[in-house]
Parts: sequence; C-alpha cells; structure tokens
Amino acid sequence: MSISYEPNVGLIKALLTDSITSLLLLLTSLLFYFLYQYPIRKPKPLPPGPKPWPVVGSLPELYRNKPLFRWVLDLPKNTPLGVACVRLGGTHVIVVDNPVIAREFLKKNDATFLMRPATMATEHATGFLTAGLNMWGEQWKKMKRVLASDVLSPARFKWLTNKRIEEADNLVRFDLNGHEKAVKAAGVVNKYHDPIIEERIRRWRGVGGGSPPPPQELEDLLDVLVSIRGDDGKWVLSEEEIKVQIAEIMYATIDNSAQALEWALPEMLNQPHLLEKATSEIDRVVGKHRLVNESDMPNLTYITACAREALRLHPVAPFNLPHVAMSDAIVAGYTIPKRSHVLLSRVGLGRNPDVWDDPMKFDPGRHLGEDGSGEVDLTETELRFISFSTGRP
Repeated sequence: MSISYEPNVGLIKALLTDSITSLLLLLTSLLFYFLYQYPIRKPKPLPPGPKPWPVVGSLPELYRNKPLFRWVLDLPKNTPLGVACVRLGGTHVIVVDNPVIAREFLKKNDATFLMRPATMATEHATGFLTAGLNMWGEQWKKMKRVLASDVLSPARFKWLTNKRIEEADNLVRFDLNGHEKAVKAAGVVNKYHDPIIEERIRRWRGVGGGSPPPPQELEDLLDVLVSIRGDDGKWVLSEEEIKVQIAEIMYATIDNSAQALEWALPEMLNQPHLLEKATSEIDRVVGKHRLVNESDMPNLTYITACAREALRLHPVAPFNLPHVAMSDAIVAGYTIPKRSHVLLSRVGLGRNPDVWDDPMKFDPGRHLGEDGSGEVDLTETELRFISFSTGRP
C-alpha cells in the first residue's frame, strides 16, 4: 500500500509571501539605517564668482576688464565671505580677502596648499630650482632643508647681524640716491652678481687651475651656500642653484623693505605730527650721535608701527605668491578642487573695512595698545595683512 503526498500549494505560497515580506522589511530597515548613519551629502559648492563660459571659463573677461588685477581684487568684495572663484580655462583661481578664511587656507590646511604652480615666469626666473617659487617635490625639499638649517636658523640669524646692518645702510643710501638702472631687470642683476658668485665658487671649491686655497672662515651668506657639503662630502648646491637662490633671497628681502620705506616717509610727511613723534622716539632711544642699530628696534615701537602700517596700506604687490591645492579640500564650506590656485589679496586684506577702521588712513597708532604702548612685531600672524610670506613654502 503506497501513500502519496500532495503539496499544500496554499501553505507554500503563504510561506513564500511571508519570507519575501520579511526580506523586504529587513532590506528596508537596513537601507534606512545606512541612510541615517551615512547620509548622502550634497557636494559642497565652489566659492561664488563670475559664471564661466564652456571650456574657456572666464578668459574672455580678462580682455574686457582692464587693468586685470583690479578686476580680480574686486571679486571677493561682492561675496558674502570674502572668497571668490574664477575659472580660467581648466584652472580654478580662488581669491581671498578675509583673514579668517586666509588662515584656514594657509595655517589650518597649509599641508594641502603648500605647492606652487608651474609657470613660464618661474621657469625663466629660477629654473624650478629654488625654495620659494618651486613646485613641491624633491628639489623643493632639498632647498627648504638648506634654508631652514643653514640660512634661516637662529644661530645663522645672529651670526649675520653685522652684515644686515651693513646692507641696511646700503639700502638707505640706495633709496636716497634713487633707483639705479642695475636693478630694473633680473637679467641685469644677474649680470652683476653672477661673476661674484662664480669667483666665490672658485675660491671655495678650487674650480680651475691655479686656484688659491679655500677660505678658512665664512664671511657672508654666499659663503654659506657655496661651502655646504653633504654627509658624503660632496657639494650640496650646484652653481646654478646658488645663483637663483641668492637672487630669490635678494628680491624677497629688498622689495618689502624698500617699498615700506618709500611709502612710510611720504605718508608721514603728509601728517607732520606722525613724523615728529617718530623722530622724537629715535632721539629718545638712540640719541643724535649714532645711527639706529638692529638692537634698538625692540625699543622703537612707534617706528615699527609705522613700518607695519606701510606694509598694511601699501603692499609690495596686489597678491601673494599663489599656492596650489595638492588635493580636493573643503574650506569655509566651499569645495576647493585639486590644482586650484589660491591667491591672498594683499590689498584686500590690508584694506578690509570689516577688519580695519578707516582703512585708507595711514595711522600707525592702530598697531599700538590703547595707551600708545605695547610690543609691536612686523610679522602679522593673523593674516589681517601680509607682511612677509606665510605658510610652509
């Protein structure tokens, strides 16, 4: 006797329906869980700016707005946070005149924005060999190590005191005599300093027959760069590296100082009471029988405030040297795409009415305490204006 079983189709359908329903409920629950834990975030927008044309971006605007630098300077003024984006071809250029956002770029995210752009001007001026204008890479690291350990160290700074005093005297005489033709073009400058560098290299490295024995002591910064050896005993810097690095140091140190001096004096002549206050401080601290020394500067607070005010109101250039984003970043709630060029507006920061009262007035007292005293430093760490380079490069 055989027993046959007939499947209960209704029961099977019910079980399948319950299973599918449970699976759908489980998948829905998981979906809501992941959406809650990892919500889909809308991409952050680019900083506001002129609407770009396809492919060329805002390049046509460059021809319609002259002078170009004034058009670029005005871009952040029409934005809510003082940061604007203009696309030139395939490159995003970010312009900043807000010190809070400037600090976010070059202090909080300085590792992301430490690179310099590769430009024809940089290649012509330095051959991508120096620390200040070079792209990030092994050459930049090499030159940065040299500057940090052998040129800009506290010990070297102290050692070069007498040389700085001597060059300060030369700079004053240079400015009073007017700008000489020798510094009007980099090529002419090279014509004058290249033979000096070549002769110094021959002295230290014995290049060429009949060279005299190398000097026993370092005399100046050029000697330092020429004489550096690596752990393997080989010379660290080539002749070309020395030439372009010396030129870069010279331009960076002389331009800011000369510009501040040239603007501070006429501004103070326009307000004689400022000039009287400055000369009175010098007479009190230094006296009338010697020149000002570097060691006097900590006590010349009003003179330092005048220099700060000149750097704030009359920067040496409209913008700082550009920084390049090494990766995508979020700054001030905006997307900064990789390879974007970041420009801090020296003019916009120093004359920002949200930061400075009556920003177009030359007023050294704004850098002093309420009682007219206090310690004053030329360096502006909060980026309310740019006195010198800021960031890692």
